[in-house]
Amino acid sequence: MKDDKPTEQGYSENSGTPATPYTVRLAIKLLYIALIAGALMILVTFLWDVQRGKAQEIFKTTGMIGIILGYLFYWFLIDWIARGRNWARILFLVLTLFNIFFFLVTFQHQFQADPLQELMSLTVLGTNLVALVLLFQRTSSDWYKR
Repeated sequence: MKDDKPTEQGYSENSGTPATPYTVRLAIKLLYIALIAGALMILVTFLWDVQRGKAQEIFKTTGMIGIILGYLFYWFLIDWIARGRNWARILFLVLTLFNIFFFLVTFQHQFQADPLQELMSLTVLGTNLVALVLLFQRTSSDWYKR
């Protein structure tokens, strides 16, 4: 993501293309914060389960590979959003809506099993929602339509 400062006309000083709006830059920062927080939360939980012997042997390897691949995809998706790819912004919206649905369906059971992890998940989801609101503000939408 370029952090070119906009000129008075709203264009980047370096390239003559429309400057990335503040709402998009802030949303990208929030998405990276959520990515890092979510990855750390899952890693700590996974390692804690391994230490307590709760993680089955097959999940010690395949689970970590799946987590890594999922977070790599999430990182690339954020990068594509930052580069102005409207399809990536829409895909992130759809994935977040699925995430909200599954979070609501499993919340009560998961909260009883591990309240701290569920509250951390809620925080990450909330951060993603704030970023989505920023990504769909008028200034952001206009920039994606350029």
